[in-house]
Amino acid sequence: MADNSNSTVNQSNVDNEATVDQTGSLSGSDSLIDQTGANNSATVTQADDAAPGSVPPNNDSVIDQSGSDNTATVDQTSETPFLGTTNSSDIDQSGSSNTATVTQLDDGQLSEITQISDGNTATVSQGQSGLGDVTYENVSRITQSGGGGHTATVDQNGAENISDIIQEGADNRAFVQQQRDGGNESFILQTGNNNNARVNEQGAGPGTAFNTSNIFQSGDNNVGFVDQDGSGNSSDIDQLGNDNIARITDQNGDDNTSIILQTGDSNTARIDDQDGDGNTSTINQSGTEDFAQVNQTGDNDTSTINQSGFSGEVFVDQSGSTFNNSLVNQAGTDNFTSVSQNGDNNDSLVNQDGANSSVVVSQTGSGNDSDVDQLAAGSTVDVSQNGTGNVSDVDQLAAASNVMVTQDGDANTSTVLEISGASSVNVSQTGNTNTSAVGQLALGGTVDVIQNGDGNTSLVGQAVLGGDIDVTQTGNDNVSLVGQTGSNLTLTVDQDSTGAGAGNLALVGQNADGALFTLGGDSNIDIDQIGGGNIAAVGQLADQSNVRSNQQGNGNFSGVGQDAAGGFFGALFGENNDAQIDQIGDGNSSVIFQAGFLNEATVAQTGNGNSSLITQDGTSLDATVDATGNSNSSEIAQTGFTNSATLIVDGGNFNSSFITQSGDNNTALVTQMTDGNISNVMQSGSGNMATVTQ
Repeated sequence: MADNSNSTVNQSNVDNEATVDQTGSLSGSDSLIDQTGANNSATVTQADDAAPGSVPPNNDSVIDQSGSDNTATVDQTSETPFLGTTNSSDIDQSGSSNTATVTQLDDGQLSEITQISDGNTATVSQGQSGLGDVTYENVSRITQSGGGGHTATVDQNGAENISDIIQEGADNRAFVQQQRDGGNESFILQTGNNNNARVNEQGAGPGTAFNTSNIFQSGDNNVGFVDQDGSGNSSDIDQLGNDNIARITDQNGDDNTSIILQTGDSNTARIDDQDGDGNTSTINQSGTEDFAQVNQTGDNDTSTINQSGFSGEVFVDQSGSTFNNSLVNQAGTDNFTSVSQNGDNNDSLVNQDGANSSVVVSQTGSGNDSDVDQLAAGSTVDVSQNGTGNVSDVDQLAAASNVMVTQDGDANTSTVLEISGASSVNVSQTGNTNTSAVGQLALGGTVDVIQNGDGNTSLVGQAVLGGDIDVTQTGNDNVSLVGQTGSNLTLTVDQDSTGAGAGNLALVGQNADGALFTLGGDSNIDIDQIGGGNIAAVGQLADQSNVRSNQQGNGNFSGVGQDAAGGFFGALFGENNDAQIDQIGDGNSSVIFQAGFLNEATVAQTGNGNSSLITQDGTSLDATVDATGNSNSSEIAQTGFTNSATLIVDGGNFNSSFITQSGDNNTALVTQMTDGNISNVMQSGSGNMATVTQ
């Protein structure tokens, strides 16, 4: 037994060794050992628990062994002298083959170890045992400086934790674990070489909002790892180059923030599961074997990833909602990005850069907005936004390109611009105030736009060699404006407003005009309008091409203009275009204009307000109008020679017909079956023939 103990040992050199025990040291202890160099070792053990009213140091120890083959061990047990007592230890071994171990158990612990290099190892463990005072005011600081074989471990087991480890350069390792209560904080700085650091803080205690961790490792074979379990979390890893991996996982709720910056080399970074509350996450990796992953399950999410190129990959998933926001900028080579934000004020921006690219964004519910710019090569972009404010904007400047945007419900808008490559665009908007604008300048492109119901509008522009456009609008205020230029083109518009009142309008222009030594043409336009206020206006500049307009029911009007493709072959071999209009029921009216030769125009009108005008200018032309029933009126005007005009009204009613042919060797045939017939045929030229049957 020792009361109010004290011990001092000084041994000036050679094979030193010292042991102090202070047996039980009830309400006493102090110790100082100072062994200036050589083959040191020192051990101190000081205990206590005379608890109530104990005053003293209740342990304190200082060991200073200035150099050589040091080892020092301190073990101080004080228990519940009710806060404000000592436990303290200070070991300073200034170089050589150091090891130091301190264990302090419950009360006012503090430990500082400084071993200014060589073989260093240091281990500190402070707190616990009987758990009467619940394991108190821990702090630990370890410094083991440059060129040493460092390792440091601190384990503090609860209450007012803080830990600093600084290990400047060489074989660093560090580990801190601070388990529950008080004001966790940790700071590790290991300036270079074979780093590795790991912190695990396990939640702030009652009435506080702590957790904070910083790791800086300035280069070489870094790893880093932080796990902070709940409350004021924040964390920061900064590794400035070389074989990085950094990982902050499971901050498990509350005011999370997490930042990883690894400026270059073989990066990986993950901030897994922050599990809700104030989340923010930032990863910057500035290039090489990048990979990054973030997952922040709900609440005030934000995520920023910038990785500047090489092997790419980014995933962000901010499930569980509220203010989501995500920004990814990736740059060059094997890129891939995926962002998925599930609910509330979503927003996402991805800028990617070239090579084997791909971007996938999916945002389910609420404020959605997405913006993707990809300067691609193997390219693909896929955006899907399900419900409420949707807007999407994709620019791709592509190569083998694909874009697909699907927006399912509410205020949809989509804009896609894709330039050059084998390309394809597909936009599908299901319901509510849809709008879509697609621009494609591509080699062999394809565009599909599907809009199901509500405010539909679609604007498509395509300049391609061998392109297809297909627009489908089902129900409500359809409008479609399509312009297409190139050769071997196909353009289809389907508008169905059956039972929806007004709707449909399609304005289509197609330019398949071949260049000087190419044969422009082999292009097709096909328009179907079923029900509603239909109007279709089509202009086609092409040869060997077709236009078909089909209108079933309600306001119909259809106008087609076809002119010859230019260029050497267009002039030499002719146009050979075909235009066909079918109108079934209601307000029908129809206009076709064709210029060139070997063209053919056909109009079929079944029932209601029919009227038809075909004007053809050229040679070897054929025009046919077939009207079945109701207020028919038809006119064909042809200028040129060896043309043929046929008017057939075979369902009766107010018929009227006019054929005007100017030129030679033309033929006109009119057949009108019953009701108000009138027929007028005018032919000027020679060798013409006209037949009228009423």
